[in-house]
Amino acid sequence: MMSCLDADIVHIMHSIARISSATMEILTYPLTAQHATDLLIKLCLKVFPPSFKDLGFLLGRLTVRLHDPPCQINPDWLGEALESAFGRCIEQLKRMLVTGFTLSSASFALAFPFLRYIVQKADMTSEDYEENANVALDVVLAHLRKRASADNLFDGPTFMPMEDLLRMSCETFERKPVGPVGMKLLSVLQEVCSASNGDPGCAIAGDGEVTVLMDYLTSPNDVLRVNILQGLKVLSTALSIMVYESSDVNTLANRLSTAVWMSKFDVVNNVQVAGTALWSEPSCEFRTHPGICDGLLVHVVSPQEHLQMAASLAIANILEELDDCIGDVLEKLMNLYIKKADVPKPVLDEMGRVLFEAPADKWEERTGIAEALASIVPFLVNEQLLTLVSLIVPRGLSDNCPLVQAKMRDVGIKVINVHGKLVIDVLLPVFENYLDNTPDSKATDVVKQNVVILMATLAKHLKADDPKVKPIVCKLMDALSTPSEQVQVAVAECLAPLVPSIKDVAPQLIQRILYQLLESENYGERRGAAYGLAGLVKGLGLLSLKQLEIMPTLIEAITNKKNFKHREGALMAFEQLCTMMGTLFEPYVINVLPHLLVCFGDGNQYVREATEKASKAIMAKLSGHGVKLVLPSLLKALTDDAWRTKAGSVELLGAMAYCNPKQLSSCLPNIVPKLIEVMADSHTKVQRASQAALKQIGSVIRNPEIQTIVHLLLSALAEPSKHTDRCLEALMKTSFVHKIDAPSLALIVPVVTRSFEQRTDTKKSAAQIIGNMLVLTDEKDLKPYLGSIIPGIKTALLDPVPDVRLYSARALGCLVKGIGEIEGLMEWL
Repeated sequence: MMSCLDADIVHIMHSIARISSATMEILTYPLTAQHATDLLIKLCLKVFPPSFKDLGFLLGRLTVRLHDPPCQINPDWLGEALESAFGRCIEQLKRMLVTGFTLSSASFALAFPFLRYIVQKADMTSEDYEENANVALDVVLAHLRKRASADNLFDGPTFMPMEDLLRMSCETFERKPVGPVGMKLLSVLQEVCSASNGDPGCAIAGDGEVTVLMDYLTSPNDVLRVNILQGLKVLSTALSIMVYESSDVNTLANRLSTAVWMSKFDVVNNVQVAGTALWSEPSCEFRTHPGICDGLLVHVVSPQEHLQMAASLAIANILEELDDCIGDVLEKLMNLYIKKADVPKPVLDEMGRVLFEAPADKWEERTGIAEALASIVPFLVNEQLLTLVSLIVPRGLSDNCPLVQAKMRDVGIKVINVHGKLVIDVLLPVFENYLDNTPDSKATDVVKQNVVILMATLAKHLKADDPKVKPIVCKLMDALSTPSEQVQVAVAECLAPLVPSIKDVAPQLIQRILYQLLESENYGERRGAAYGLAGLVKGLGLLSLKQLEIMPTLIEAITNKKNFKHREGALMAFEQLCTMMGTLFEPYVINVLPHLLVCFGDGNQYVREATEKASKAIMAKLSGHGVKLVLPSLLKALTDDAWRTKAGSVELLGAMAYCNPKQLSSCLPNIVPKLIEVMADSHTKVQRASQAALKQIGSVIRNPEIQTIVHLLLSALAEPSKHTDRCLEALMKTSFVHKIDAPSLALIVPVVTRSFEQRTDTKKSAAQIIGNMLVLTDEKDLKPYLGSIIPGIKTALLDPVPDVRLYSARALGCLVKGIGEIEGLMEWL
């Protein structure tokens, strides 16, 4: 190569980009680093025109020094500090941009390693990174926007390193997707595509450029995926040359068709739109063919969830057009699952010692296969359904990963729900055979539990008078004893729709399950009984609580002072009844509340934990009417002389943090002031309970800015004299970007309104904070607090210090702008 440079360099000018890339690669190897250094410097001196000779020599030296090759660097180059030489080069590039001068494509190819270093390899956290990267990208963009002429092909993008430019922009954008640098990286991507679309004066994109775009079309960054699809659309002329029907999954044409088809079903809407536009581009002539199915299977086992989901949807949609491929796709997915489920074991020596550890289980691949299997269920027919279920039971349900087990169970449930009555006679014998003929063991327990759930789902499709229903219900009742909450929840949900078929034996089942709930020695069995009771009651209807004396039994149990299991069991039943019945259970809540208040102070730890869970479940399901029923009783209990009742009421008020947002917004203005009052109670346990309740309210705050300072807000509420100033300072420094929700206001407003009663600088801070917050606060959330905010602002408006009056006036203006006219304000002014 050095000899070639001694001859007429014109003959190799069109290959400078490839020579430069290869030179940078061998610069890293000890055997070739010295030769690569000499070659790079000689290239810069030969290729750069006389007017840019100094810049070329500087760029060559800097490129070598920055990449620190494993060879001796010319001592003359080290006379100037690297930082100084770097700064000098940046200044020369800036001057070149200002004057509008540009390099030839060959010279640019030699300058590119330096520009890439600035953008991609420099420290992105340094202070001058943004400035230097912007300069480098501006230089790149200026050269990409040039177009070659017939007289001078080297004055355009034809011989620029397009593939490396695309890789730099995509790779760096994944690491730094925000700010001016991120925007310019996307501009580089689009300009490379525009400069490679085959128009006059442009290059024509080859396999290398398209391959880079394909590689990054799987990026987790959806903005990058959208821009790549838009760039590919610009390259439609070049793509039309390579798009053809191919059954080979590894060809670039098939990869391209697969990627574009899959992008139509991306999890992000903008990507779907861009993918659909590209697929519909007439010049590309994309069309579905069996090769795409094989290409999609590659993405089904991707570790990235968004690719798994997109590939699964894409498979389902392509099978609508290629129905003759359904059997082939099912077979390949099943074989793929069997292959991926076969996890290698560790290698042992003859003494049983581990020589090589087993590789990590790549369970994410199997979740993708389960997603794909679920997506093709609607297209399967009887024999195929039986084949699929034979894989699920037992192999899929005994997978090493619990998440994959659940996914495979969901596939089975989808088979049943989609095909319903058509598969009852086919699948029921499969389930019964497994349950009857498989011995009990730890390995088979999980499979049996899931088979019971599948059987229960199947039973929903049986007629009410079908004799098969009762045996299935008996199996479900037995499964409730399984110490797995996931199984118990599923069984309870399956029981409800089956109850009309077993109404004649429902009273006996209720008595059996109540006995298990209150008397069983095993916690898992009692918890399962609570789920079962809720499922049966939901199926029988709300009146059954009275008709079958369920509520009297539970009330008697919760008041049993001798047996903690009775109290705990009753509380678990209330929790599940409220969860499954929702607002239908509200009429009973008012009767349960007094017992909850007592149980918060129970001497048994398990009862207290059950009380906390029950209170959260009750509050989470309360409607607006339910809140109005419950709140007065709880607020009244705060004035009770008994500290246990008071503490219980405080804990229940704290549990109201789990109400839905609409109810939470209406009740917090009444709750928080009362909790603040109770913080000064004489009994330490009541104080601690009120602090814990406020902490619960703080835990449901959704605003990320407030989340970071919740601890300061709680400290300011607990000890105003010590922590108010620090809290106000944190609020002042906070830049509010997200909406301020009801829990945030409930904690902020008391701190701020108290501040209006203190010294001048505190009043000023309070007024500023209110003004900052109002822009991002909903009117409905703010209105309940006007009664406490307005008096404070009025006081501050009359303050003798001008700054306090100024910020108070601004806060008042923001308040009126956001809410409208405030009653009595004009008269006061």
